[in-house]
Amino acid sequence: MTAVVPATGTTGAVTVATPSGFRVSSKTFRVLPVISSFSPTSGTVGIQVVIKGTGLTQTTKVTFGGVKATAFTVNSATQVTATVPTGAVTGKISITTAGGTATSSGTFTVSASTLAGHCVYSCGSTRCGQLTGYCVGSVGGACRQTFDPIHCPVGQPFKRQGL
Repeated sequence: MTAVVPATGTTGAVTVATPSGFRVSSKTFRVLPVISSFSPTSGTVGIQVVIKGTGLTQTTKVTFGGVKATAFTVNSATQVTATVPTGAVTGKISITTAGGTATSSGTFTVSASTLAGHCVYSCGSTRCGQLTGYCVGSVGGACRQTFDPIHCPVGQPFKRQGL
């Protein structure tokens, strides 16, 4: 007997229906995950990456360059959306399911954030500008930027303090 595993197939026992009844396998049938593509192929920590493939229903772990994503959503048997975790490095994307682990053939490139960490900028001894909060990507979310033109003449460079 030959059977085709559908895209929605999951790891578990196999049930065969016959005219005389049902038979359930005593061994577990494993549906191996496959990663066929992901998009985007590069980005900063905190962005979402859509991973496409098959056998993704029972996803339990997603990694970027070996670093575990703390947030991911199984959208369907063929798609998972994962957030690039803090500490991620350029490398392969892997997905682990009840059936095994799949690794992407392509590499995801982690690019540097335009703003990261908590920084206070000043010029001379007078604080004239400030960038506060933890930032990933562009200014937004918990980040706030202020500038005091009275205490910081135009063209005066900012000096970085903190992280």
